[in-house]
Amino acid sequence: MQKQILINDKSHEDEIFKGISLPGDILIDKEFVDCKFIDCNFHGTCLRRLRLEEVVFENCDLSLSQLTGSQLLEVSFINCKLVGVNFTLCSSTRSLVFKNCKVDHSVFQEMDLNSTTFENCSLKHVDFSQSILRGANFTKSNLDEAFFSGADLTACDFRGARDYSIDPRYSKLKHAKFSSSDVLRLLHHLDIIIE
Repeated sequence: MQKQILINDKSHEDEIFKGISLPGDILIDKEFVDCKFIDCNFHGTCLRRLRLEEVVFENCDLSLSQLTGSQLLEVSFINCKLVGVNFTLCSSTRSLVFKNCKVDHSVFQEMDLNSTTFENCSLKHVDFSQSILRGANFTKSNLDEAFFSGADLTACDFRGARDYSIDPRYSKLKHAKFSSSDVLRLLHHLDIIIE
């Protein structure tokens, strides 16, 4: 029954959707304000021109979903899978939160992601190149093979993050925070000898 409501209604406010499964389906021109999605499957779903404002996704699979022309405004993803998502297709984003999520192989290239939270996430092979990430929180996240070339990482928090490889010659790192045990990773690009 809720699946039918989700497909037919254009606008939803202050609603909770549980167990919706629309893998590979298409949702176009919908608006969700102050809504919550719990245990939903949107794997490979085309989410075109959606307006998501103050929305929470909890334990959802949005891997390979297509966000073409969608607006993500104050959206939180908690314990979600978002593997292979190209967030650059969104028309706008603001105040995104990712906690305990798997976001591997996703693209945030050239995006404005100021103060975005990526807490305790798997961000393997994610492209953040040329992005503005001032004040972003990457605490306790796995950044193996994540790409930061040309990114503005001013005042970012990398404490407890692991497996990152950031070349300080090609990224802005002023006031960024790192765990003392891992800060030496920043030097391996500089071709220097530390004894």
